[in-house]
Amino acid sequence: MVEKNLNKLIHEIESLKSEYESLLPMKVEDENKLWRKFRLEWNYNSNHIEGSTLTYRETYLMFIKELTLYPHDLREIDEMRAHDVGISMISEWAKDKTRQLTETDIRGLNELLLVRPFRKEAITPDGQETTRLIVPGEYKEYPNHVRLPDGQIFEYAAPEEVPALMNELVEWYNNVADELHPLVAAATLHYRIVRIHPFDDGNGRVARLLMNYHLMKKGFLPVIIKSKDKTGYLAALAQADAGDIEAFIAYAGRQLVWSYELGIRAAKGEEIEEGDDWKKQLELLKRKAKSSGDEAVPKSPELLQARLRDSIIPLFRELEAHLALFDELFLDKETHWFSGTSNTVSSEDELIAKCLEDHSAKLRHVTRYSGYKYNGVHPFDMTIDVRVELVEFYYNAVLVNTGIRIPAKKYNTPFSRDEIEEFINSIGKYFTDFLEKTTGRA
Repeated sequence: MVEKNLNKLIHEIESLKSEYESLLPMKVEDENKLWRKFRLEWNYNSNHIEGSTLTYRETYLMFIKELTLYPHDLREIDEMRAHDVGISMISEWAKDKTRQLTETDIRGLNELLLVRPFRKEAITPDGQETTRLIVPGEYKEYPNHVRLPDGQIFEYAAPEEVPALMNELVEWYNNVADELHPLVAAATLHYRIVRIHPFDDGNGRVARLLMNYHLMKKGFLPVIIKSKDKTGYLAALAQADAGDIEAFIAYAGRQLVWSYELGIRAAKGEEIEEGDDWKKQLELLKRKAKSSGDEAVPKSPELLQARLRDSIIPLFRELEAHLALFDELFLDKETHWFSGTSNTVSSEDELIAKCLEDHSAKLRHVTRYSGYKYNGVHPFDMTIDVRVELVEFYYNAVLVNTGIRIPAKKYNTPFSRDEIEEFINSIGKYFTDFLEKTTGRA
């Protein structure tokens, strides 16, 4: 039944290919639009499958506008650009219909995609987490097993088996692949590379590029494996692992149908942008947001009490200790703590109780110095007003009417010791400079 369905799918692909070719040559602008779409989809999806956080629009801006608007890990950007060069490379290879594929080609493609050596998380043969140096273009020296969703370890070819298996693969491709339908040969080439997993990283991208190399060499459009269907893609590979390689060939064939339907629309001058392209961008935006650690943490009685005890009250106490250094310069001093705008409190426990009871949005530590003693007949006053703002999703500390502050913190994050010290030192310098300027004394 599988073979019958696969033959039916191949017949559908051949029919679509004939219809597409009957519409050629298409207008130059339509052809450019089609291949720009293939380029974006290919780069975006193949890298996204492997964990890239570049959105579809960022991919567009990178390759079409040559811009990168948002901060990303440099490796992500370099590998996306390298993949685009890889597409150009295999496209050039495909123009030579008599070209033989070599192991050097495959290793060079991996070297191109991975850009430079780097360290990556890995799993030891006994299932322990570790890190490993990845050398682009070099066959693996250690097992690169993966942990399946059910917790089992799936084993690829052992490192010592790789040279012989890759030699066998290249021999098969150069001597047998031409006897098969291009879809069958291309998908089988892809699967065999993935099953060997010859490199420590980049195996999937290499496999997808070489699958399309063969298809394009045989006059077919490329297959784009969609990252939104990564589950289906991996399930088809798992079926191949279980002995049903036709399931994976059929999966690749259904993606090839999409390519030809897109090509036919382009050749007819119709719109080829998909209505759900925005979903790709939204999906990556969600993923980036969740991984950023910037999720909002609303104010709660428990978190507020914790921050009062480990951040705000220690800040007030530390401030008082340092402001005491100004005492001998003035005739009088008053220090008050406020919950809200004007409710004074006389103890730490009262501050906590009132803050929780009144849902205060501000806490204040106000020190008023009066009568500067060393300015002749012109004594002056000085007020140091520190406010802690307690808004819904963050709290901070500011010295009123200045730019001195501890930046906003989520309620699950206390002030650090360094932040408190820097804040108080800034206040001390600010008022020391004020006294020097006011009195004219160095």
